[in-house]
Amino acid sequence: MKNLILILFTTTLFSSCIDSDGLELLKLSQNINDWGEYNKGTIWVFQNDSLLSTCDTIKVSRDFNVSQGSIGDVSKIDTSINYNKEYYEWCDTYICSPLNNSNNRSFDSFIQVTGIGVISWEEEYYELEIKIPKGAFRINENGVITEKIHYYDTVIEAEKLYSYQVLGKNYNEIAHISIYPPDSDNVYQYWISKNNWIIKKLLYHNGQTYSWSVKESTIVQ
Repeated sequence: MKNLILILFTTTLFSSCIDSDGLELLKLSQNINDWGEYNKGTIWVFQNDSLLSTCDTIKVSRDFNVSQGSIGDVSKIDTSINYNKEYYEWCDTYICSPLNNSNNRSFDSFIQVTGIGVISWEEEYYELEIKIPKGAFRINENGVITEKIHYYDTVIEAEKLYSYQVLGKNYNEIAHISIYPPDSDNVYQYWISKNNWIIKKLLYHNGQTYSWSVKESTIVQ
């Protein structure tokens, strides 16, 4: 009975099926989606920690839609994927700022989740002229995997935290990610919470420090 329960629990994280071509489809589970599925109506308000009177508001600009296929870049993050035998579900969530109808966006980002349990994202800050290299971490049935990832020439360190406090609020199930681009002293740190996404970011870029902490949010999943 205990073995049956374990099998059922594991398949809720990474479910799969075999198609007519004999390829195994690795489906997005609810646990994976909880890290990166955010739909229209989701809003984050970030406090600029250097200018406490200033807040930045960002929103999801397109609903979470699932696709099937394979993305070559993921093989750089998870080398276990076998493209001759497996393919997977994946989805991008697009985020932008400001919240109004202006075409002059100050910030763009997208989150990508895959059926093999890789969560990745990119960010670009137009006014600051900062484009962050791709960040990524992996999850399994035990949550965030603590490891060092080599993504092309970028080094990504992922650390599992059980909780983290931001502006007096406690968040659980945290991925602490540090991104080290090549040939640079720049370091980009993120604290990401399951069902909340980024709750704090600390960017060391060209000798300057930029820090934001989530002040409030409305999450639609």
